[in-house]
Amino acid sequence: MQETVSFYSSDAKGLDCGNRVYELLSANLDKLSELLMAYHFSSRERVSGITIDKSSLYIDGQGRGSFIVHYTIGLFNACADLDYTDDAKMTVEFAVNPESGEVALTGEYIPEREPDEF
Repeated sequence: MQETVSFYSSDAKGLDCGNRVYELLSANLDKLSELLMAYHFSSRERVSGITIDKSSLYIDGQGRGSFIVHYTIGLFNACADLDYTDDAKMTVEFAVNPESGEVALTGEYIPEREPDEF
């Protein structure tokens, strides 16, 4: 499983500087939250406290790069007496199209187990 989320931003047009990429990503944490929720939805976990590690931001000359996002996952179910939180991090790759203003965020690849055969 590998999740991808795309969005359009007028701020992404002509984007070439690392600080501007960080600002663009920070301004769109809701899209990053959407990406992370896709990984944790099946186990009914919630995602909160999303922060981008600015020192991990890498960008190449083609508008692609990666960064590490830190966040908290949590689960609360009163009926099952479950209440926990845990810190997590994920490496997210991005691609910025400076002509169209499209930004694509791609999360980590997590292999899924195939069903067992009888």
